[in-house]
Amino acid sequence: MKLNKPEISITSTKVVKEEQKTRTIQVALENESQVPLENGGKTLNIALYDRNPDIQDKEMKPMESVVIKDNQTLALLDAKAYTYQFDISEEKMEQLLEKQFTKQQLEESNHEIPEENIKLYVKSWLTDEDGQVEERYMDDNEAMVELQGLMDQSKNEITLGSRIEKTETGVDAIVSMQNNSFANTYKGNLIACLTDKDGKIVSKLKQTYSKEEQDNGFVTIPQEGKQDVTIHFAEEDLLEGVKSDDVVFVSVSCGRVNEKDTSVEAQSIQVRGQKVQAGLFDELVSKNQKPRTEKKLVTENGEQVEKPVEIRTRYFNAHEVLNEEMLDTIISVMPKNPGNEVTITNGDKKCTDGIGAQMSNIKLHKGSNTVKTTIRGDIFKEMDITRKTVEIKKDKRGKEISKKVKKVTTRYQVDGDGKPIDENGQLVDLTAEDIESCQDVYVQKESVYTAVLVSRNENSQELNADVKKQSLDNKLLLLKATMVKAKKGKTQSCKLSWNKIKDADGYLVYGARITKTKKGSKEAPMKLLAALKGHNKTKYTHKNLKSNYGYRYQVKAYKLVKGKKKGMNESLIVYTFALDKNSKYGNPAKITVKKNSLNLLAGKTETIQATVVTEGKKKRKKLCAEKRYLTSDSSIVTVSKNGKITAKKKGECYVYVVAQNGVVKRIKVKVS
Repeated sequence: MKLNKPEISITSTKVVKEEQKTRTIQVALENESQVPLENGGKTLNIALYDRNPDIQDKEMKPMESVVIKDNQTLALLDAKAYTYQFDISEEKMEQLLEKQFTKQQLEESNHEIPEENIKLYVKSWLTDEDGQVEERYMDDNEAMVELQGLMDQSKNEITLGSRIEKTETGVDAIVSMQNNSFANTYKGNLIACLTDKDGKIVSKLKQTYSKEEQDNGFVTIPQEGKQDVTIHFAEEDLLEGVKSDDVVFVSVSCGRVNEKDTSVEAQSIQVRGQKVQAGLFDELVSKNQKPRTEKKLVTENGEQVEKPVEIRTRYFNAHEVLNEEMLDTIISVMPKNPGNEVTITNGDKKCTDGIGAQMSNIKLHKGSNTVKTTIRGDIFKEMDITRKTVEIKKDKRGKEISKKVKKVTTRYQVDGDGKPIDENGQLVDLTAEDIESCQDVYVQKESVYTAVLVSRNENSQELNADVKKQSLDNKLLLLKATMVKAKKGKTQSCKLSWNKIKDADGYLVYGARITKTKKGSKEAPMKLLAALKGHNKTKYTHKNLKSNYGYRYQVKAYKLVKGKKKGMNESLIVYTFALDKNSKYGNPAKITVKKNSLNLLAGKTETIQATVVTEGKKKRKKLCAEKRYLTSDSSIVTVSKNGKITAKKKGECYVYVVAQNGVVKRIKVKVS
């Protein structure tokens, strides 16, 4: 009997610092035994690995490790009050990305930390004076920690926070900016307006962009860096009749901008409290759409003259449900080029216009609202060149039978000197004999973004029709493993059950025992346990199991095509344990959630709050993520590995929370 052994346990691991491409992992450890470590002559070893050391064929060298012998630290372990921190540098983070992900994965994620996350493993153990391992149980000496990208956590490139400070000369708006990108430096424009207690704008719009400032006033933040930006509002920047005491909040927005951008598009369009974003607009393309002509002032030979200008308009539309709790709100628009002209209208009423980013109060009403943003670029010059071509028709003997002179007009861009250039960037020779005429044409690009916001009751018929079109049919294969205990308290078999898959002709059942080695546990390749024929065959029992061993299973549906099995849906791999009655571990018994159904607006997010309950309130031996998440329709909602649901479009579907042994909880999600 070994009753005089200390028992080290890793009680928690968490990332406590995430900035400037570095991470800090904090590990909490304690001595669970009544036998103290202090003055016991024991040594504590803590190591951090970039792969699971228990499933490697040979002993791994850790990324970092620490050896602790001093009694003061060991006493903290006895008092259950010890933590250790691993610092991961920028260089190591880059190495981890290259080691754990393929080149294709990194390219697909734009060299951000992929959604699969960086996985690290912490292991601790005690040794005696001879270096021998001194513990009875090693199962709770290991833990996995995932390093997630800030972009994946926030779903935004930039996170903003703001506050105001009153000064003797006015009001300072202090904006805290966090660049969430691991790969890219942020360079953009920041705009701000002061508001009163009711959220109404009480100042002129101010922005960091300015041609007079160094680097045009753009805010530059390194990868995963933070920066505080102060925008000062003097008394003269406040609207008429407004005093600095009336200022309570500041409304801010930001976006990447480029003075050389010629797209004449919106970088961001936001209506506070409403689902209006630049990325949600769909472009309307019509083959019959033709430019219109307006007379405008243009600069010609250093003078302002009125000329016909060809307006090329692109139309973008969005149709969303109105949030009636935010009718008195604020709209902000930032064009990709800060030199573009912006006009914002609400119905027939102009809210604001000007050069560059704009922000304005906007009052919506119940029913239908049409909010329009028009972005116009600079007027530029092109050239129409008309050429004469001669078409000659000949008979079969080659004799000319007709001759026709045809005029063809081609549009060319011009360079900085006003000279036409072809599609290869070469100058067009205007002295060529076939050129009959050339004419300057003034052109202006324009983009019109129209957001139609309609009250839910006004739009109910359309919404209900869309919802009915969405199928709630679950196409996921959900596998559950249930251990069956024999009379003597030992588990001897495992019942596997799963749902039917439409059009499946049968199911293939795979499984394997997780073997124990001197270094821990090892996952052997799964073998085919059974090939079940028939659409309704959704159960299988795996017998003659060994107690206190882990098992993993997977089921794959198949369809017979020309006599051969063609793979269809497949389940997650589920993990379970064959345990006797004396084991301190247990398998998940159920999952509880705070909300069984969710109603979300498209574009909004919500994180599932779920708890896995273990049978008999015993400890749970972890071989995979405690909770995994699935969606029945990823076109309606997506769900991250951390349970964060993102609503994509109108419809209904289910999100499933899955424990390691396949115990599942279903949540109904309705997106409006």
